[in-house]
Amino acid sequence: MHLKKNQLLLLYWLILLGFVYRFIGDKYGISLLFLDPEYLGVVNQWSFFVMGLASGAFVMAFHISSYILNSFRFPFLATISKTFLKFSINNFIIPVSFVCIYIFEFARFQYYEQFVPVDEVLLFVLFYMIGMWIIMLFIFRYFIQINKDLSSLFGVELSESQAMPIRKRRVRKKPRSGARRSWKVDTYLSFPLKVRLVRSTKHYKNYMLQSVFKQNHINAAVLEISIIVIFILLGLFREVEILKLPAAASVFILFTIIIMISGVLRYWLRGWANTVIILLLL
Repeated sequence: MHLKKNQLLLLYWLILLGFVYRFIGDKYGISLLFLDPEYLGVVNQWSFFVMGLASGAFVMAFHISSYILNSFRFPFLATISKTFLKFSINNFIIPVSFVCIYIFEFARFQYYEQFVPVDEVLLFVLFYMIGMWIIMLFIFRYFIQINKDLSSLFGVELSESQAMPIRKRRVRKKPRSGARRSWKVDTYLSFPLKVRLVRSTKHYKNYMLQSVFKQNHINAAVLEISIIVIFILLGLFREVEILKLPAAASVFILFTIIIMISGVLRYWLRGWANTVIILLLL
């Protein structure tokens, strides 16, 4: 999906991988900012905790923007509960791959090049994961609480409660508005990593599905704007000692802001979004 439609989102991951693998900026010491992050003048579990917070925000920005840009391609998402959570579970390959690579690389660097004892390295990993999960659980909680589905909007029974597979029909009907843009999906992962069959959405009115996505997208845009404002406020108080984040965390935050701004613009401006983004970068 991302290779075909969201190459720009992939670019951020490739740049980060270049930093972690020392392909990009190594001679300038950029890679060390990720592998040996300093916070308040020292490298310890708290510096990796902050890195976890920052990278968790970046991961969620990726999920949110992916949801805004691509959810309409999967109409069945509007018929299941906890839509954003389940979309993110099925969008996990890139973030999880990067996180595993990053943890392996900084753990290896700390152990072999900084001679940090194994127990401290494991503590670094633990605090990094805690930082990530704090951000991710907060955002998932937000969407679970505020997002609506067909049941809450229209009192319709959700399709995930039914276990029958989709049956192919011989008679070809004229596709509904927007159906050509949808992609065929037979199964999806549900929490906790349980494979479920996708149910047909043909018996639902198109406006009902679109209403669910519209409400979810507005909530996502509001959250993105709120996070951008929070990051800007943090920047205004950067002279406060505790807010002097590791440089690598600032890179994660910068990419997060860019992704979220582009996501908001794509939601509000649709086809004009790319033009506006280019103008803003000039």
